[in-house]
Parts: sequence; structure tokens; C-alpha cells
Amino acid sequence: MDRAKDHSSVINHAMALVMAVVWLAVTGSGCALFRTRVELKTEPEGAEILTLAGEKVATTPAMLEGDALKKLTITGRLECVLSAAGYEPKELHLETYGNDLHFTKLQKLDDGYFSKRVMRDFSQQANELSRKLLGIQGLVITRRLDDAEKELRTFQERYPNVAAGYVLLSNIERLRGNAEKARAAIARAQSLDPDDPVINRMIAGERKTPRPAAAGGITR
Repeated sequence: MDRAKDHSSVINHAMALVMAVVWLAVTGSGCALFRTRVELKTEPEGAEILTLAGEKVATTPAMLEGDALKKLTITGRLECVLSAAGYEPKELHLETYGNDLHFTKLQKLDDGYFSKRVMRDFSQQANELSRKLLGIQGLVITRRLDDAEKELRTFQERYPNVAAGYVLLSNIERLRGNAEKARAAIARAQSLDPDDPVINRMIAGERKTPRPAAAGGITR
């Protein structure tokens, strides 16, 4: 019986200890064991540790904790950018477990990095342009001219020197019966891209189409 009581007492003490540890972990009270710290090291040293928004927090090697770590923590993960002159910037997305050490070797910049970066950014922009232009063209084809004009106006505010935008504007005005506005739009498109075969065919078609005579005049 005494052994049973002793066994029960041990279990109760163990449970009490577990509950105390859990409480300390949740509240962070008086125990450094549960304080999260992340040490970042890089090769080369001296890389800036930035938030994803570009705010500098520290320089490597660095021990991140407290407010510095909070600035870099998003939904429980450390999210930051390592930046050093002459090296490719590196994004880090790390799970944190307590006292962590992370080492990152940065890659030196070369011509290939810049060409790849330019091509990536250009292709993204080209894809966006194509999607927007195709969407507007779809509105023109279905004769939703007011919606097409609204979308085109927004497009041209962002991309004022894209010839295809003025080709679409010419089509909109032609469908509305505004021949002069259609001609002006296609002429603007040709000034932006004089070698485009579609624009040149449209210009040639304009020249073959007789213009309506003024009131009281004679059409030749």
C-alpha cells in the first residue's frame, strides 16, 4: 500500500513538473531554455540581414533574438534577405526551433546573373502585357466596346508606348463608326512600331478606303 502511495506521489510530482515546464514555455517566464535565438553566419562575413521589405536588422555574423528576431519572423518562420556588395542577394526561409545556427555561402555576381535577371523580369512583363491585351481584344470581339475602352485606358496609363494598344483603340473607334479617330490611332501605332506588318496592312487599307465627302461635296 505504501509502495502504491509512493508510486502515486512520484507520478503527481512528475505531472506537476511537466505542467510547470509547459507553463514556462508558454509564458516565457524566468527560463532562458525556451527563448528562441537564431545565429546567422555567412561567407563572406559582413552581409546585411534585411527584412523582406528591405529594412536592415543586423550584419553577419549575428545572434538574432528579441525585437530583432521578431522583425524577421513571419508566421513562425524566419524570413530575411542576405545582401553583400558583389554577391547575389539570398532569401532565407527558415523554421526556428530554439537555439539555431545557420550558415550560408553567398554566390559572387557575374554577367550571367544580370542577364538571367533581365530575361526573367522581361518575360514576366511580356506575359502580363499579352494577358491584358488579349483580354481587351476579347472585349472588342464581343462588342463590349465601353468595357474595352475602360480596360484599354488603364493599360495605356501604365504602358503608354505600346503600339498594340493603339491598334486596339483603332479597332474600337472603327466599330463605333469614328473613322477619323480610328485613323489617328493607327497612325500613332505606326509611329511607335513602323516595321510591324499588321499595322502597315491596316495603314494600307486606310489609304484604299475612300473618305466620306463633306456636306454638299462630291465624292470622287
